[in-house]
Amino acid sequence: MEKEPLVSVIIPMYNRAGTIRRAIDSVLRQTYRNIELIVIDDASTDNSVQIVQEYAESRLRLIILPRNAGAARARNAGMKAAQGEYIAFQDSDDEWLPDKIRIQMEYMLREGFLVSFCPYLLVLDDATVRIWPAENVIRLIKERGAGVVLPNQNVIGTPTLVMHREVMDRIGYFDEDFSSIEDYDYAIRIAKEYKVGFWEEPLMKAYRQEVSLTTDQKTYRESAQKLIVKHSDYMDAEDRIRGTQLFHTMRYEEEFEPEYRGFREAYSKGDADRQRYFDEVLLKNLAKAYIRLKRVTAYQRAVRLRNLRTGQFAIYGTGKIGREIYGRLKQRRLLPRFFLVSSYGGGTERILDGIPVRELAEIADRGTEIIVAVSLETQEAILRNLRQGGFENYFILDDPEELDKY
Repeated sequence: MEKEPLVSVIIPMYNRAGTIRRAIDSVLRQTYRNIELIVIDDASTDNSVQIVQEYAESRLRLIILPRNAGAARARNAGMKAAQGEYIAFQDSDDEWLPDKIRIQMEYMLREGFLVSFCPYLLVLDDATVRIWPAENVIRLIKERGAGVVLPNQNVIGTPTLVMHREVMDRIGYFDEDFSSIEDYDYAIRIAKEYKVGFWEEPLMKAYRQEVSLTTDQKTYRESAQKLIVKHSDYMDAEDRIRGTQLFHTMRYEEEFEPEYRGFREAYSKGDADRQRYFDEVLLKNLAKAYIRLKRVTAYQRAVRLRNLRTGQFAIYGTGKIGREIYGRLKQRRLLPRFFLVSSYGGGTERILDGIPVRELAEIADRGTEIIVAVSLETQEAILRNLRQGGFENYFILDDPEELDKY
């Protein structure tokens, strides 16, 4: 490689004092040297930040978020700060092998891929090491591509992913509406648009950590439902039944209890009865259930669009973000009823481009759709004010480009 393109490596971190050194060291020790490492601290409460600050390394940058916002937003903050031609991700408890980036970069440049991934070594609690995904899945990926496997399981581990900036510019950022499995959503979005390169040898170690299933069931279930609704065009009916995500969704979702019970019963029968149950009962019932979910999602989206188009909305924030969002909406002839601020400061304008600026306490109509257009640092206080004031119809829009969704 004549000239090594800069690779921006992003590590989201939350309370990882025990493992963050391993993750950072594995990046800084890469044989591929032209790397910038961006660690995004997601408001840790342990001494993770102090550990990162001990590094005297010009290639490392630390960004500290003011409040805990989750892995998706932390990764997005890193992506927005990245300066590299290529983007890669590492997790705060995993370990890259020394040649990972060099091997993937040489492979991508040689074969013409803009994005690639690889298997990894899964280190279990008892120190057992396995290759993930399984060998039969690896063979299928090699023969037919990752897109064939993704409807059933996410085989593109985020810490194995390396992509050209063009991919990020086209695909966008991680979807912050997901409280979990946002990596699965991102993998599907990539596979819909790009041919994904696959280096078949493991280039990293992932360490399995104990998690609370009781704590994670609800967020996992909700995210799984969002995933299937969002990508229903990518998953056919049988995928929705057999896929790992849906299987667990059905298991913990009361609405799908009959389908889940039938699913288990079907697997206790012979092949012919099992297939007939899939074809005649289970797929039909599940399709109906997900049509209901899609209708709810479509209705919510339609209400939001209608509110914007009829001017039944307000913009919370008159700073840089609020004004830019207003400018973009104005180009579409979508004008807010008013701007909102928490309180009038000394320099607060009462009229902005002919549109009134009001204090939150002055608003009697609690049903107004409110676009929260403020920076991450002030969002927590703003949302608290809205909740305390009895406002329920609001959504955060701190990236003007996200308007393309509405």
